[in-house]
Amino acid sequence: MYQNTIESVIVRYESSSGLSEMTINLWLTANKKSLWTVKPSKGMVPAEDDIPLTLTANLDDIMTFKDTVILEVEHSNTYRIPIQATGIGSTIVSDKPFAPELNLGAHFSLDTHYYRFKLTNKGRRVQQLFWMNDGFRPEGKQSKKEPMKKGPIHSCRQSQASQEPSDIGSPVFQLHPVRMELYPGQTIDVILEGYSAIPRKVKEKLVCHAIVGAQKGKSLLMSVNIICDFIAPLIQLSTRQLIYRLEKKPNTILEPDYQPLTIKNITTLPVNVLLSTTGPFFICETDKSLLPATPQPIKLEVNEEKNLLVKFDPSYRNDLNNWVAEEVLSVKYVEHPQVDNLSLRGEVHYPNLSFEMMEVDFGCILNDTEVIRYITITNCSPLVVKFRWFFLVDDDENQISIFLSLDNESLFILHLFMWSKSHLAGVDK
Repeated sequence: MYQNTIESVIVRYESSSGLSEMTINLWLTANKKSLWTVKPSKGMVPAEDDIPLTLTANLDDIMTFKDTVILEVEHSNTYRIPIQATGIGSTIVSDKPFAPELNLGAHFSLDTHYYRFKLTNKGRRVQQLFWMNDGFRPEGKQSKKEPMKKGPIHSCRQSQASQEPSDIGSPVFQLHPVRMELYPGQTIDVILEGYSAIPRKVKEKLVCHAIVGAQKGKSLLMSVNIICDFIAPLIQLSTRQLIYRLEKKPNTILEPDYQPLTIKNITTLPVNVLLSTTGPFFICETDKSLLPATPQPIKLEVNEEKNLLVKFDPSYRNDLNNWVAEEVLSVKYVEHPQVDNLSLRGEVHYPNLSFEMMEVDFGCILNDTEVIRYITITNCSPLVVKFRWFFLVDDDENQISIFLSLDNESLFILHLFMWSKSHLAGVDK
């Protein structure tokens, strides 16, 4: 690339005239149009001593330039020192790091990355630049050695190709514009665009050919190795599942339960996460205040942690029956479509019983006979259930009560019988 060339010259004064010092003046024959500068341009050189001179060539083309340095010594001779330099490389200059290697670092996959910079023609001739990706054929072109296949073989290959990631055979990086014409001193805005559908480390080469001035044909101007690490967001959750278990005890009220959750960003880039879930689960700050119903981005720097509480509200259902809620806490990303999930399970237990049947029909019973029916009662809760039977009749004083207790998962056989006796009396027919 275009840069200055600096050389050093040593001027030494060996006294033979008895003077303690000499005065020198320096200039270039091309004066203001010269591509060289010399510093210092004047000075004093002590006897038997020397001073360094710095000669800088600021070349603006790939050719050989010549000039002469005039060294004038006061009360002595004047010296003419011929100088020359040949320009190599390119006079196309970038305002940001670019050639010969550009390392873009880490960026998220599935998200287009743009690297914007400017190119300036510092040379003295117009230049036409043509960019291409090394190792990739332009779209629509096919090698003559690879004729198009016909029939089932072609369709089979096409089917296999469709199952592979679409960008594997395509360049990840594209430069816009791919063709540019720069006059001396002209600057153009350039965009380097990179996209990868999968996480991977990419190294590609951009090649630029140029037509400089009136020359015929293109020549290689520069090549740029581009390196980028495409990654997916990665967070660390303090747990992959939160389980809540609440039991209704006598003379108590079920209260919401809170469990801690820590989210840590272990990606090499900052991420903005969106957290969401549905009732009866709610996401809270550590002071138990609810996060907004509409998820708001939470920014996590590299290795930063966020402490939260996840609330389970048992009053979400209040029918006094056992119930279980299973939901997920979703972690979405502003920068990437990936979604991570945390399993949530909440259990609420009441002292419940289940009955084999809810209605007992004794049907028709003969007089002076007894019919027995059996009902199985199961304690379907993890709690000890104490229950009481009431046989309701018209007269409250004739109610019969039975007090029983069932342990967890225990069975009870209820023995019901009905005895029937008929008293015959005179009946008008």
